Amino acid sequence: MEYRVENKYLCTDYELAILRHRIEQLLPTDRNQKGECYSIRSVYFDTYGDECFYGNAEGVDRRSKYRIRIYDNSDRKIHFEIKQKQNGYIRKESFKLQREECEKLLEGKSFDVTVQNDSVRNRVMLQQQLKMLRPVMIVDYERSAYICSIGNVRITFDRNIAASTSVMDFFEKKIPMIPVLQPHVHLLEVKYDEVLPDYIAQALNLGNLQQISFSKYYLGRQVVDTNNMLVY
Repeated sequence: MEYRVENKYLCTDYELAILRHRIEQLLPTDRNQKGECYSIRSVYFDTYGDECFYGNAEGVDRRSKYRIRIYDNSDRKIHFEIKQKQNGYIRKESFKLQREECEKLLEGKSFDVTVQNDSVRNRVMLQQQLKMLRPVMIVDYERSAYICSIGNVRITFDRNIAASTSVMDFFEKKIPMIPVLQPHVHLLEVKYDEVLPDYIAQALNLGNLQQISFSKYYLGRQVVDTNNMLVY
């Protein structure tokens, strides 16, 4: 997959309702979405020195995130993803996991070194061996997604973003979570390959949305760490 544009914006309940109403008149929902939304849960990995976290904090131009992702709390589709950012563009690579292998990773164990036929998997394995890549945080949220084949556009509205360090509870339906954003604040993501069609750009224009840098993992770590300090 080539690098893609990925722009992010915070929006209120009111703004989200307007934007979603406009977009759903123009674009179909993602084929995997049943109903108004679906849930996404990711467990993020970081190195022993927290390179992913600090790379985001320092705005390092070329950086990677590592995560396992599931949908609607189901183990039927489990993917390990590497999300790379370079010069403001995003690229994702992934491979499938079985639940048994996923659970071993959640325990902090490494991939089987005998697996040699997947370059993406082997890069993760190398990070495990060299930099002690391990699971550190769960991020959970609800998403409504809309797509357009022109420009390979994907518009998503993410609500109720929350975080937890209970990585061993990844497959549990209910996990104690800490909200990442203030109440009634949500995330709009606009992703496309090269060009965003004008009619979509116009539908997303409210005149007051500001593009921001936003990392669910980074903000989740901040919120959880702050909460732990307050509890202590």
